[in-house]
Amino acid sequence: MQSVDDTIVALATPEGGARGALLRLSGAGSWRCLAALATVADATPLDDPPQLRATRIHFQSPDLAAVPAVVVCYPQGRSYTGERSVELLCPAAPPLIGRLLDDLCGAGARPAAPGEFTQRAFLNGRIDLTQAESVAELIAASDLASANAIRRSLDGELAQRIATVGEGLHDLVALLEAGLDFSEQEVAPPDGSWLAGQVDVWVATLLELCGSAERFVREESRVRVLLHGQPNAGKSTLFNSLVGADRAITSGTPGTTRDPVTAVMDRPGEPPWTIVDLPGVRDDAGEVEAAAIDLGRDWLADGDAVLYLLDGSQPVEELVDEWCALEPALRQRAWAVLTKWDLCAAPTASDRVATFAAATGVTPLQVSATSGAGIGALGSVLHQHLVAGSWRSRGDSYLFTARQLGRLATCRQRLEELSERCRSVACPEPELLAIDLRDAHSLLQEVTGAICPEATLDRIFSRFCLGK
Repeated sequence: MQSVDDTIVALATPEGGARGALLRLSGAGSWRCLAALATVADATPLDDPPQLRATRIHFQSPDLAAVPAVVVCYPQGRSYTGERSVELLCPAAPPLIGRLLDDLCGAGARPAAPGEFTQRAFLNGRIDLTQAESVAELIAASDLASANAIRRSLDGELAQRIATVGEGLHDLVALLEAGLDFSEQEVAPPDGSWLAGQVDVWVATLLELCGSAERFVREESRVRVLLHGQPNAGKSTLFNSLVGADRAITSGTPGTTRDPVTAVMDRPGEPPWTIVDLPGVRDDAGEVEAAAIDLGRDWLADGDAVLYLLDGSQPVEELVDEWCALEPALRQRAWAVLTKWDLCAAPTASDRVATFAAATGVTPLQVSATSGAGIGALGSVLHQHLVAGSWRSRGDSYLFTARQLGRLATCRQRLEELSERCRSVACPEPELLAIDLRDAHSLLQEVTGAICPEATLDRIFSRFCLGK
């Protein structure tokens, strides 16, 4: 990054034709640059611009007619960056924007680097590093669940929770160092088991905060719908039908699906979502298939919506027993889907549905992926689920960047190792424990930016788009 003492300018809205464009200036000379080129609507010079209120102005340029604009001027300490700043709304004609940027640079500003406005906000103490990174993440959010999760970080909640863990570790360091300072007074060092218990509290907090990594990295944060059921229930065939392509292998041999198969669904009127074909669950699975089934259970544990597929060609009593054998928590977030409906005799179809509903209290959906029957109705149910927002509980969590998640995971790992070491001896050496706790605390400070190498900051902000 160039000097933070410069006045910077950039277009904050996408380039191209539009009704309006937003230009931003920040730095001590931002008002001076504006005053050199603009007058108030009644041609009064803009020597002392009104602050914190929208003002109509005209830009003057030798070979242009007066350009109308609306400007808001922010005093130091009241802007996004914490510096004197200007936000300028004007017509978005590309030639006009290019000329205004050139004129503002000629008046003393320079083009801002990507992310430089947000970097200045961080350096001036307006936001912490988790909030700064959330700016870029929010711009890239693909659905409302992601946006809600990112918004919590942008509001400072994530930094506050991390700071709470850091304060707890700092208190333990202070306790250990107090024992070292007063060792001549024969102050007994803390018991190893007690210290381990204190560290375990913060390990548990970090585990609860982060959860499973794949739930929070942005690429995996979109809502998921899982296809689950016994082998040969028709999961892969239905998956291919919904996706509209032969993505999953279909076969009459049980155990064909060895790993979760995924596809991103991006349809008009819906947020993007991921459909997942899970391996079928059976007791006599081989070693490789059993590993795939265990992986499928991990996906199910994340709380996503489930389409539980039941082979509709089987006796209805068996289908009732299979559904009722599911864990209650799973049934609460699952739809019962009777597949292979084309193999059922038409006169008995409605009776089978009625029998299943009477025994389970759930009216099942009926589909035939081969004939296409019921696929439209199933699609409507999924559409309502997506647009109604019942999936947005994922936004109650935090969405981490890979950098944040890596630091938190390393911190948790070191604390777990420290806890084990404390339990292995009655009175562990307090000097070494204090060093380890400080190292763990430093990792948390890297997440929030309390300490962070300059190269890391440059790498973070270089990924931003211009004007942010």
